[in-house]
Amino acid sequence: MDRYAEQLNLLAIFDYVVGGLAALFSFSPLFYSVSAGFTLRRRASGAELFLVGVTMGTCILIAGRSAVSSQGLFVRAGDRLH
Repeated sequence: MDRYAEQLNLLAIFDYVVGGLAALFSFSPLFYSVSAGFTLRRRASGAELFLVGVTMGTCILIAGRSAVSSQGLFVRAGDRLH
C-alpha cells in the first residue's frame, strides 16, 4: 500500500514541477511579443502563445493536484488488483 502512495506522491510532485516550468517558459513568447512591438512597431503572436502555455501549465498543475486528492481511491483499487 505504501508503494502506491509513494508513486502517486512522486507523480504529483513531477506534475507540479512540469506545470511550473511550462508556465515559466510561456513567458518567453510574451517577452518576444513586447520587444518586437517596441522595436518593429507591429503586433507579434506572442500573446497567444503565452496564453496557450499558461493554460497548459495550469492544466498540468490541476492534474497533479487531483492525483494527490484521489490518492486513497487509487491505493485501494491497486490493492484489489493483486
